[in-house]
Amino acid sequence: MAGRKNKTPKEPTVKTAPPQKKKRGKEKKPTINVGAPPLREEDKPTARPIALKKPKKTKRESDARKNEQTQVPPEISEQPKVEQPKIEQPKIEQPKEQPAAPKRTLKPIFVTFVCTGNTCRSAMAQYIFRDYLKRRGEEDAFDVRSAGLAAQTGSDMSDNAYAALKEMNIKVAMHFSQQLTWADVDESDIIVCMSESHKRAIGGLKAVTLGMLDGGGEVPDPYGQPLEAYRATARRLLNACPQVYAAALDAVK
Repeated sequence: MAGRKNKTPKEPTVKTAPPQKKKRGKEKKPTINVGAPPLREEDKPTARPIALKKPKKTKRESDARKNEQTQVPPEISEQPKVEQPKIEQPKIEQPKEQPAAPKRTLKPIFVTFVCTGNTCRSAMAQYIFRDYLKRRGEEDAFDVRSAGLAAQTGSDMSDNAYAALKEMNIKVAMHFSQQLTWADVDESDIIVCMSESHKRAIGGLKAVTLGMLDGGGEVPDPYGQPLEAYRATARRLLNACPQVYAAALDAVK
């Protein structure tokens, strides 16, 4: 086609973007994503709860659970026991035990009063001295008896002797005279005679006279005499009790 003119193509015009104005302030640093691009909300998978499997109970645990269910709950009124703190007591040292002293049995002091018939003087002396010891509280420490050198065994005390003792508030239940024996002499710690003749008949160191103890001489025999003679004899015997007591203690030293 000759009539057509070949038009030269126009060069494309390139529009340049206007220069961006710099904003004042700190510039934000561009974030750099490393790896895969971030997921969008619609692309994220929905989270589902994970179902955990319960562990199987053993036979022992199941039995224990049943027992707990069958147990009766404690009453409300019962208060829980609170253990009190233990307070230690101070230790007290006990004194050391001393060895026990050997026991000894004390033999009573054996006192024997002697006259002729054992119905008046020696019999009265026996009960008067017993009463003296009783008032001292020492009747258990003595064994007091009486006997006669020429006594009829089993004879009663004379009536006036009973009467004189009754006036002194000394009670005598029953008295029986007895003959002095050598066994009595051996057992006696001291023998108190009413006269010197009684002492000579017995002999030995155990026999003494009442006059030797109280310094009043021999004791007259009131046998067959009135009540006043028995009263005088009873007073003499009563006044000599302290001397007889002292002599008995000396005899056992």
